[in-house]
Amino acid sequence: MRVAIVNDLPIAVQALRRCVLSEPGFELAWVAADGQQAVQRCAADRPDLILMDLFMPVMNGVEAIERIMRDSPCAVLVITASAQAATQEVFKALAAGALDVLDTPTLLGSAGSNGASRLCAKLRAMRSLVQAASGPLSRPAAAPMLTPTSASGASLLVLGASTGGPGVLAQMLTQLRDKLVRSGVALPAVVVIQHIDTAFAAGLADWLQQSSGWPVKLAADGDAPAAGSVHMGGALGHLVMTPRGLLSNRREPEGYPYRPSVDEFFYSCRHWRGRGLAALLTGMGNDGAKGLLQLRQRGWLTLAQLPSSCAVGGMPQAAIQLDAAAQVLTPAHIVQTLHDHLLLERKT
Repeated sequence: MRVAIVNDLPIAVQALRRCVLSEPGFELAWVAADGQQAVQRCAADRPDLILMDLFMPVMNGVEAIERIMRDSPCAVLVITASAQAATQEVFKALAAGALDVLDTPTLLGSAGSNGASRLCAKLRAMRSLVQAASGPLSRPAAAPMLTPTSASGASLLVLGASTGGPGVLAQMLTQLRDKLVRSGVALPAVVVIQHIDTAFAAGLADWLQQSSGWPVKLAADGDAPAAGSVHMGGALGHLVMTPRGLLSNRREPEGYPYRPSVDEFFYSCRHWRGRGLAALLTGMGNDGAKGLLQLRQRGWLTLAQLPSSCAVGGMPQAAIQLDAAAQVLTPAHIVQTLHDHLLLERKT
């Protein structure tokens, strides 16, 4: 796996280089001292993965990620010693298309330091993710059709996203809330599955709440999806729905490269007895495609983001290939479709 390093500090470059070369099967592609150099180098020689700093001269990491995702898209892992103190920049980077962020305050220590160990583990995870993104996708067996029934008539909206997801989620939740409130339509219960490192999940929930106006919280074991609230997967492992219709975090499947898994939550939605809507948004790989197909077979409204409108279109494109999405739309049109569907439900 070819890895590029973008950082203006020689000591940081040295430490990152040491970690990359210590991992079997990894090699250094090139080094850039600022975002502008990174954009140019990536266009000429696209690596498998970029380790991108956020704060650099000439061009910062967020702008570099935006340009790389537009012109020469590839996997980006943000490496910065100030991630916890720069939440807004972190989520701008994720919204621009970074796969993940790693806070490494001890990276510059010895080769066996905690920061170096965490980075090496993250590199291995990134390799699994990139390989999974390019692997074949087989069509799953058909799921039995279920007729949604609910004494309360509650609607559940599930949104799955990865690369570029935070920005799209914030935009869609804001627009959907405004449209439903203006129309006098009850807000649905919402569950968000966004691929995110556990260390940044709470920060993302806070950021989404501030950006969208929805109450957003990390789902805890035993929580029930609630109308007008957003529950987000963020614990170590995967969020699922139990047979009682409650939320639960579990570690299995351990070896699955996407965490938390969109597919695992979609599969578990067989336990939801109310009306269901699901949208698979921007992301690298194919997580969520098979699960979305099962939801469509169970009578849910299933939507996929138009790949050309994504930071990376792999996940919705995989769903399109499986005919898992009833409609393929831009984020704005997904919001309108969700609004119209919920408005129609109120009248029936």
